[in-house]
Amino acid sequence: MKTLTFLAIAFLLFFNCGGDVEFQTAEMPPPLADVLTLELSFGDEKTVTKNEFLLARPIGLAVNNNNDILVADEDWVKVFDRNGEEKMKLGGPGDGPGEFRRLGYIYTGPTGIIAATSLSRITLYSPDYVYIDEVNLKLNADFIRFSNELPYSSLSPRQIIQLSENSRIIYARSNTTQSDPPYTGDIDLLIFQDSDSFLCVTEYEPKILIVIDGYGSSIPFQSSFLWGMISENRAVYHRPKMDKETIDGQSYYILNEFSIDDEQTNKIIQPYKPVTIPDSLKQLYTNRNFRSDVGKFIGNIVKDITYYPPVQSIYTDRNYIFVFTYLTNNKNEILADVIDAVSQQPVSSAYFPFVPKLIKDGFFYNVQKNDDGFLVIAKYRIDSAVYGK
Repeated sequence: MKTLTFLAIAFLLFFNCGGDVEFQTAEMPPPLADVLTLELSFGDEKTVTKNEFLLARPIGLAVNNNNDILVADEDWVKVFDRNGEEKMKLGGPGDGPGEFRRLGYIYTGPTGIIAATSLSRITLYSPDYVYIDEVNLKLNADFIRFSNELPYSSLSPRQIIQLSENSRIIYARSNTTQSDPPYTGDIDLLIFQDSDSFLCVTEYEPKILIVIDGYGSSIPFQSSFLWGMISENRAVYHRPKMDKETIDGQSYYILNEFSIDDEQTNKIIQPYKPVTIPDSLKQLYTNRNFRSDVGKFIGNIVKDITYYPPVQSIYTDRNYIFVFTYLTNNKNEILADVIDAVSQQPVSSAYFPFVPKLIKDGFFYNVQKNDDGFLVIAKYRIDSAVYGK
């Protein structure tokens, strides 16, 4: 394995909410490189024996406890085994039990229950792919009551991880529009449900969408709300505009670790190097063909944005948190910090050729095109050194 010469001293600051601040200092080795080994790719005519399993527009991706690979594609959940061999299909287009309209995200929880989200409906399957039930939280009386207590409207579940039969973690978004232009206030919420009880873990208002006189657009270089499950009883989340600090000239990003058991939140603070947005890239947005007032508003904001957000994306694998930054090397590979959530210590940093679709049990999954231009699922093995082993 190769390493790139990179001088870095990493500091980890960990503290409990309301507790004393404890500084822990550790010197990190240079970032790792060449950490992925391609194991297989599948989903095209060369690897699939039945046309119904060919991949067309794969959106969601999950891996269950048996290492089956589940792909949300064309309103079907297409199930492949760990070697990319076809197993079965779940769902299909429609409005009946177990069918989907605009199937998007698919997750497997710690108990193996599969939750597939289409619009506001959550379709649940057992670990052995038996249809359990369909849940529409927007029609659930307890969820409606919870939503009505919040100062938002149109609260829509977007992603769900089923923790047990009666508990789940929900990522939802409100489409509340501010009374004063030019912002439209999409609010991100992370919610814990236990039977008929709902708890808002956190909320985040990124203010990245604008509407002026009925014309709208998004403000670039504003990362979205990021989250993932560390284990069956802990979630991690990051709010890009809020979860960052500068102390004595050093920039830090903050990860928030929420414990379902005691409903407490701890913070992991990790140093990072701010990455400057090139002027040439900003000009691509300021020169776009907007309505003049929309374009002028966006241009005035973009010209004052100097740096990318601290974190590009977050992935979790068991008790490890992969934090993809905007820092790249001369190969344009992306630097990710790898943090052990148990010790709250970084175990490594590594360059990856791209941001993955999923990381699970030491494997790195991606949706990419093969040499013929067709979409496939690529499965890579991650070098054990990335996990500090």
